[in-house]
Amino acid sequence: MSLIVLEFFCLSVLSYSIRLLKTNDDWTNVLTDQVFSTNCTMTVDAMKREIYLQTAEGPMTLTEGGIIQDGTNIGPAPPRALICEASDTNAKSGSIAILDTATSTTYLYHGGEDQWSGFINKHCYAKLHNKGHFLWIGEVTAEATKLLSNKDQDAVPCQDGTPSNHYFRPLALQAILDTKPHVGRIINMDLDVWIPAEHWNDDIEKEFFAEPEDVITGQSSGPRLVSGACVGFKNSVVGKQVLAGWFKNRCGKKDQIALWNSLFQAFQREDPNFKFDAGKMSSYKTAMKYSIDVARQHWPDYEGKPSYRNGWTVEKPVHMGKTLLVHPNAKGSKALLYAIGGSHVCHASSKTPARVNADTGCAFEHVCEKPEQCQCA
Repeated sequence: MSLIVLEFFCLSVLSYSIRLLKTNDDWTNVLTDQVFSTNCTMTVDAMKREIYLQTAEGPMTLTEGGIIQDGTNIGPAPPRALICEASDTNAKSGSIAILDTATSTTYLYHGGEDQWSGFINKHCYAKLHNKGHFLWIGEVTAEATKLLSNKDQDAVPCQDGTPSNHYFRPLALQAILDTKPHVGRIINMDLDVWIPAEHWNDDIEKEFFAEPEDVITGQSSGPRLVSGACVGFKNSVVGKQVLAGWFKNRCGKKDQIALWNSLFQAFQREDPNFKFDAGKMSSYKTAMKYSIDVARQHWPDYEGKPSYRNGWTVEKPVHMGKTLLVHPNAKGSKALLYAIGGSHVCHASSKTPARVNADTGCAFEHVCEKPEQCQCA
């Protein structure tokens, strides 16, 4: 075989492999090695405020002053971003797991919003209820960021420009489901999302995430279809398809628009009668209202209303086919998020004005109200 023929053969195989991967939306295998590693476990000392990692590069300790490896402070971020699974929460196989994300120890410990409290609150909750807990720690390299602009031609239209690094979040979530089959559902929670004392002993998996839908969330306070602050994806074909679409349809700085588009595509796969205008879903500004309008046309139960507390108030759970479940946020409802009194999960940081959460029980001063919320053994 001549060198020219051999070169053509190799290029053809490579081209076919890339097309096959893209056809299957299997971006995880393409990019994981360039962006992050899932070969990491962690244990946490809540009292010392330290996280102990076991990685392919050896043990590391996350501290307020930086990352310690072999007795040396190597800086605030590891050489490559890591997704580390807690090994000290005794998570039950098939249970939910929570993902926290931090670019560096500087952000985790000194991010200006007391991010550590949000992290340790969820870790202590996971230990109490035997749930999984993951931490992304690390920055995305410039080389990896360049890949964001290399979108598939069949991705949804986008008017909002270059995607932000936030779009590596769905890639990380999908990687966890792909590589950790014991995780039944992965829940993305922002660092300023936490569990209040009022519901500390409640099992949010049993209360909110045990339904069969592939994507489950709580209605946010603002008029938007789904917020990325607290949303769970089932370890299923559809759950991973939605995550793949979230990354594939990346668009601009606001990563939620791609999630809405991915959900709309999932609705269409389930029911060809579901229709939407891709042009109106190409910009965050128009998609925020339009996505709600489309959803309530197909599912009248989603006919919410503004209130003095919430920009879009939903009175009862809304099942959008087999794909999406949105829990209510109205006063007196069994709410995952943003109820006027009684939210099971809070989304509030030290920068959130006290008046915003005065009647929800979610003022940030309550994140460590009880010692067990942030001082678990």
